[in-house]
Amino acid sequence: MIIPIKTTKEKFANDLLVVLNPVLKLKSREKQLLSVLMLLHHTNSNIEDGKLNKLLFSRQIRKRVRKSLSPSMSEASYNNHISQFKKKNIIKGGKISQSLMNMYKHDIKITYEFKLN
Repeated sequence: MIIPIKTTKEKFANDLLVVLNPVLKLKSREKQLLSVLMLLHHTNSNIEDGKLNKLLFSRQIRKRVRKSLSPSMSEASYNNHISQFKKKNIIKGGKISQSLMNMYKHDIKITYEFKLN
């Protein structure tokens, strides 16, 4: 069965995380935060990767990201979510997982395989 999902570049990260969430097991606020970080990363992909990752997690951008969320997020909450992303290997070595970010480059297909016991 194929279920097409129409989306935009702005909504892509959120739509992707909704589809992947049974595997990623993200809480609502984690999905919201990660989708903003992914969109920022994608829209600034013209910046060299090392500089982009430093910028993305800089104090100034972190503050802007926290305030852009609705409702805004405290610094402590933001830091807790970033820690959770690291534990889940969504953020590794100070950057968002390349496998997630590569999904922005072209149309993607995700296949689920169910095995009954």
